[in-house]
Amino acid sequence: HRKNRRYANVYNDMFHGRIKKAAESFPDRTGVRQFWDCREDCTPKHLLLEFTPKDPGLVPEKQNYYRETGHPIMMSKRWPEFNNPFDRNIWS
Repeated sequence: HRKNRRYANVYNDMFHGRIKKAAESFPDRTGVRQFWDCREDCTPKHLLLEFTPKDPGLVPEKQNYYRETGHPIMMSKRWPEFNNPFDRNIWS
């Protein structure tokens, strides 16, 4: 519960950034396509930045939302009892 720390789904957000960076670093190679495909095949789309344009990604707002409000984020589609304004905004 410390400022600017992990949240539910943080590793998917971090992986998104790493794939993009790898693609920029090695533009002549197509090897990162397998990572995008794996994400799409194995993870619900509402948890992936590439399918949720309103999701701000790895930012302090997202990192601190739970600490500041008490609402866990990124879980309300699976568990409706965790419904909160942050999720409703990015998934609407």
